[in-house]
Amino acid sequence: MDLLLDFSRVKDLIKNKDWNHEIVLELFGELHYNNIVRIYIPKDKIKDKWIWCANDDLNCKAAYNFIAEKKQETLSHNCNWNGVWALRVLPRVTNFLWKLLWGRLSTTSYLSNISKIATTCCHVCGIDEDNANHIFFDCAYAKLYWEKIEKEFSIKLNIKDDWFNGSWL
Repeated sequence: MDLLLDFSRVKDLIKNKDWNHEIVLELFGELHYNNIVRIYIPKDKIKDKWIWCANDDLNCKAAYNFIAEKKQETLSHNCNWNGVWALRVLPRVTNFLWKLLWGRLSTTSYLSNISKIATTCCHVCGIDEDNANHIFFDCAYAKLYWEKIEKEFSIKLNIKDDWFNGSWL
């Protein structure tokens, strides 16, 4: 019982930026040990952040992000692909659009699904998850960029709605 009190926090189970295997095995037994030591420990110091609400309630932001991702999936399946490939732009631009529409841009959010990445936080603002919607529409810096374009060209863009309904093609 005293052993549990000595290791009451996860950080107490880590030694030299890796799991303290002996302690984890002793505290949790072989079954849980195998699952615990598979959890990736970042080698760099990264600021902690809440991944889910403390009370496990769904919040508006999480719901919005979920819906935005589903819209992105719907767009990719309903997209006028001939319109994308017919654009008179460099091939790398059409390739970029294809990756964007299929959700295959190398954002940390996407990469975290295929490998171990310590954080999926936006590298620009450091606030939200780094995904295509955030990069192009929701990041404070992206919003400033779109506002600059509107001001520079004296136009009003409804970029997010136009993007999702495909009217830009």
